[in-house]
Amino acid sequence: MPSFRIGLLGLLVAQFWVQLARPQDLARERLFMELSRLIQWKAFWQGPRSLQHYQPGKQIEISIATDNEETVVFMKEIELAAYLTVAQGDVVRGKLGGMIEATNAAEARRYFIEKRGSPGFTIKPGISKRGLDMPVWEPPSGGQGILPEIHNVLFLLPKLEPPLDYAAPRSHPPQLESLKAAARVRVSMFYEPICGRGHIEFPFFSSKDPTVYVYADLGAGCGKGIFPFGLTRSGWIGGQFSSSKPPNDWSYTIRRVRANAIAHSALT
Repeated sequence: MPSFRIGLLGLLVAQFWVQLARPQDLARERLFMELSRLIQWKAFWQGPRSLQHYQPGKQIEISIATDNEETVVFMKEIELAAYLTVAQGDVVRGKLGGMIEATNAAEARRYFIEKRGSPGFTIKPGISKRGLDMPVWEPPSGGQGILPEIHNVLFLLPKLEPPLDYAAPRSHPPQLESLKAAARVRVSMFYEPICGRGHIEFPFFSSKDPTVYVYADLGAGCGKGIFPFGLTRSGWIGGQFSSSKPPNDWSYTIRRVRANAIAHSALT
């Protein structure tokens, strides 16, 4: 009988851990590696000053929440949130954003309520004694009111070195040609032939980068600056042109792009 009880207990514990270890959950060590890489990427392309209150080697408290295929990490001490798309236990896409609320918990609540759609007032006919349609509070449906569980852990802020995959011998990324094609289409929307000859510069990048910054010289007197591009399942998506003229200050990013350029394309 004792051995039966021990076996049954072991089975229950095993089932419990199987339920916890969902395929989309990241192992803690893997999660920390992805966080470190995103922070180092930001410092590399946008400059160390783009990170607020940052002290390499400092331990900070972070909050982790997993919702379906997304793991979100809230880092109030450095005013950053990381959004990681997870598939089969690995990160397939990551990006960084700022934070609005005063605490990790408040920011998590705001984010997931906005993501799922918050409940509100709806019109319900025939509930008033006067026979008028009156607004009533409609509770969330379909489990929308249940927010993901949040885990608070300590995270060691990494040194602001280039991401590890930047240190390897650099070959042309397989997505380079498709980026060049997308960039020519996007930049041409801002280019006027009357401005004369211009050009686009493409830096080295990794498929893990949340954004690829492309430098564009739109011709004599017509502007120079940065176009951000993001790789999605449907291809490259180009963002808005950011001129290097004041009050914008893209000088650090422009220097980085031009120093790491691996391809050029003419504008005529």
